[in-house]
Amino acid sequence: SWKVYVQTLPDLVITNLTFYQSGVEVDSAGVGKTLTINVTLENIGDTSSPSFRLLFFNGEFVNDPLASSIGDNLLFPGNSLLGHSSRYVEIGWTVVYPKGIRTVFAAVELLDGEEQRTDNNHLGRTLEVFDIEDVPEIGIDPGTLRLSSRYSGMSPSETGVGYLGTNISVMVNVTNHGGKTASNTTILFVVSNSTDSWVEYSTYIEFLESNATDTVVGFWMLDTPGENKLEILVDPENRVREFDEGNNALDTTIEVQEAPDLTVALQRAESKGYNFDKGIFEMTKGKEYIVVYDIINTGNFTYHDVEVTFTGPAINARQTVTIPAFGVQRVTFTVKPETAFSEEVAWKCKVNEGEGAYESDYGNNEAVAMFSVSVPEEPTSYLLLIIIILVIVIALIIAAGIYVYMKMQTGEKAKCSNCGGLVPLDAVICPHCGVEFSDELECECGEPIPPGATECPSCGRPVTASLPKVEGVSEEEETEEMEPESEEEEEVEEAPAEELEELSETEMPSDEEEAGEELAECFECGALIPVSAPICPHCGAVFE
Repeated sequence: SWKVYVQTLPDLVITNLTFYQSGVEVDSAGVGKTLTINVTLENIGDTSSPSFRLLFFNGEFVNDPLASSIGDNLLFPGNSLLGHSSRYVEIGWTVVYPKGIRTVFAAVELLDGEEQRTDNNHLGRTLEVFDIEDVPEIGIDPGTLRLSSRYSGMSPSETGVGYLGTNISVMVNVTNHGGKTASNTTILFVVSNSTDSWVEYSTYIEFLESNATDTVVGFWMLDTPGENKLEILVDPENRVREFDEGNNALDTTIEVQEAPDLTVALQRAESKGYNFDKGIFEMTKGKEYIVVYDIINTGNFTYHDVEVTFTGPAINARQTVTIPAFGVQRVTFTVKPETAFSEEVAWKCKVNEGEGAYESDYGNNEAVAMFSVSVPEEPTSYLLLIIIILVIVIALIIAAGIYVYMKMQTGEKAKCSNCGGLVPLDAVICPHCGVEFSDELECECGEPIPPGATECPSCGRPVTASLPKVEGVSEEEETEEMEPESEEEEEVEEAPAEELEELSETEMPSDEEEAGEELAECFECGALIPVSAPICPHCGAVFE
């Protein structure tokens, strides 16, 4: 006997029939919508298939008189399916009437040869068909999708870029275009990248009436760098029977980058009043100083309208600046302390204090510096000093003028040897008694001294002054007599002094009277003389 292996004939079987609309598996569709019909065809026999064709029907092709063929027949030549192999086949179909629950069939028909069985050559699946007014029709409005950041200039919808660590607001409109109200419609935000996929946010719309629109708002935390895809799915499990399942999904892709960062750096060398040895600013109350800081941007993002503040008494303590990507912006404050402090004080420069701009690190947004503010030394007022100098100069000029005037009016004087009155040294006649003066000198012994003699010819005394025959006095002695230099001189002067004393009591004017006497100009020589003088002592003119 021999063992014989008997191969079975080919046996073609349709094992799966499904409907897809825009990649979503469905079991209902609206009239006029396009479906993809997908079938799995297997050969469960041992031998290769003969040639065959694959047919699709809208309705039960055997017993339903309304059944119609879907598309063209698909022809397969022999050996298209080897024994115990399978293949997927799909066709597109635009749904047509009639409405209601229909059965769509797929059937295999051999064109030659035989197969093991023929009762498993077809498979059907029900499909509900309706018009748009019969059911809800929920769809996402593509033009309404917005990815927004609360930080200015960082919205992915504007730039296509997001920044790591930011929380993005996702907003989109969902509209019911159908004739019926949709209930409990689920909305999912699904994020995926090259390595993973996850549901980022989910919500639902409890009721969405016919022709009504609802704005769905969700959030997306950007915590994965690189390319990220966001898919918005409406009714992802097809729990709402609707006219078109193909408009229930929308996606967008953005690039997630590292977040920028701002730092503050004090520029000591550029500032005024900084003491490098002590490491502090030394300032004086009431004076202005320049304090300079650099605002540094370490990220690929340009910051606009960022606020920079100084906590000290700066004239321009609050400024708004733009900081370019990977750039530096210099900020200068004019500091003018109005209060002195007994101890050092700490003042800060702060950037983005209200965190209105997004950064990866808010902890380095300020720089602290120490300041010493002292009371200024009270300087002598330059104006007061100038006034004092002017007053002194004017006083000196006036005093000099008075001195010159008095000098011109009085000059050197001597006492008349006859009456004892004070007369100028150059007088030729005494204005008080009228006695004439000669050029001869008189010695203390009473004898005349010839002109040019150096000693008295009578007593041999040396000549010490070339005075006329009058008793000379210096300008300082107008109010007091010279004291004698020796006892001998005192004896010589004693007798004339008594005579002068007697004259002064009777006819000589006192020094006080003469000093205060009014002066007049001589009509002949122009010299100033007392108004009471009967004769000009300078030229001898006689006054009436």
